[in-house]
Amino acid sequence: MRIPGLAVKTITFCLALALPSAVALAEPLEDYRWKSRLLVVFAPTVVDDSYEQQMQQLLRNSVDVSDRDLLPVEVIGVEPVRVDALSEPALDPVALRERFDAPQDGFKAVLVGKDGAAKLSSDTPIPADKLFEAIDAMPMRQQELGG
Repeated sequence: MRIPGLAVKTITFCLALALPSAVALAEPLEDYRWKSRLLVVFAPTVVDDSYEQQMQQLLRNSVDVSDRDLLPVEVIGVEPVRVDALSEPALDPVALRERFDAPQDGFKAVLVGKDGAAKLSSDTPIPADKLFEAIDAMPMRQQELGG
């Protein structure tokens, strides 16, 4: 079967329009790729002990967090996602839970590198020293340090 030239152009145009949205659906954190490392923290509520411990780790080490271009991404229940304490309504908490296989009713922390890949995952709060050790071992961090 032969497809007329106009039909091929129309199909190609429609696919080109659909591709960016398909990529956005596949990777909800695409806007942060190559800019920031992320610690995606999932919890059922803000009064979850593990959530509180993880966020306190980040707060107590805020200079080191900033130095490593690390942003906290908070996915709490079905509330709007927060990135660096600011609401980010464009991020879908359900999509993030699916992307990182995080339970709706439990805690999970996932370190995401600047390349967008998960580097470290835990069902318990990640101690700051372990978090920074993982980041400092990353090739991009080594380049940032001039090493």
